[in-house]
Amino acid sequence: TLWGWLGAPEVGLLKLAQGPVIRQASVEAHVVQESIAPLRHLADCVRGFDEWFGVYPLLAFPVRVYDRGELSGFLRPRKADLLPGKDYGMYVDLGAYGVPRPVKAGM
Repeated sequence: TLWGWLGAPEVGLLKLAQGPVIRQASVEAHVVQESIAPLRHLADCVRGFDEWFGVYPLLAFPVRVYDRGELSGFLRPRKADLLPGKDYGMYVDLGAYGVPRPVKAGM
C-alpha cells in the first residue's frame, strides 16, 4: 500500500484517539492471556482456556525450554519434562486474545 512504508502505528497514539466507551470496553471486556506449559499438557490447557475464557482462535506455538542449571532464569524445565537424553523440554505457549464467552453472552 501507499502508506506501508510507515510501518505499524504506535499503540499509544491509537489509544489517544479512542473515546471513553471504546477504551472502557477494551479494558473491561477483553482478555489477553498467555500461559506456557509442558507440551504433554496441551489438551488440558485448551480445555482450561475454553472453560475460563471461551475465546477462539487460540494462539499456540512450541517453545524449547533449556535446563541451564543456575543460569536458567525464571523459566526452567522440571527434570520430568526433559526429553530423554536432551537438556531441554518441549513446551507450548498458549494465548487467548479477544472477548470472553461470558461477556459475549451478556453475563
